[in-house]
Amino acid sequence: MRDMLASTATFVNCVGGADGDNPTEITRTDVDFVVRTLRGNNAYSFLTGVEGENRFGTAPVRDAYFGLGHTNLIGQLDNVNGFIQKWNYPNQQSTLDAEWGTVANIRFLLSSIGSVTPNASMIGNDVYNCFCVGRESFAAIEQDGYSAQFIEYVNFKLLVIDLECLEAA
Repeated sequence: MRDMLASTATFVNCVGGADGDNPTEITRTDVDFVVRTLRGNNAYSFLTGVEGENRFGTAPVRDAYFGLGHTNLIGQLDNVNGFIQKWNYPNQQSTLDAEWGTVANIRFLLSSIGSVTPNASMIGNDVYNCFCVGRESFAAIEQDGYSAQFIEYVNFKLLVIDLECLEAA
């Protein structure tokens, strides 16, 4: 699935960073652009927000899309303006195991098998592909080798955005 997304997604290079490469490290400006693009194309969010509670060190969480990325983005995401760690959500019941945290309306799910394009930046650094997706933006159809089934779905949202960024130095 990861390789299929890498070959078909609309890509957006992170450009809000200050490292002088292209793409740059991820910033709040880059995330906001992706959220506006998803909302502007009527993408459905995956998760409803987490309502604020009267607890120290917590913050409410917005309705969210998923950002599917590599674990090497951990330090970079921690530095994005407005980032909320998963453990700072007011309620842990709706969190996912792979979830690292949220920026704006993107909840980032990270894995060691996330997509990386080696030496692909302007100056030869590895580029980390973070697939920002809405609910129903892609599907997997299992085939058993001798039969197939046609699926018709009228309102299928086909927007997957590949937010390409560098690992923080």
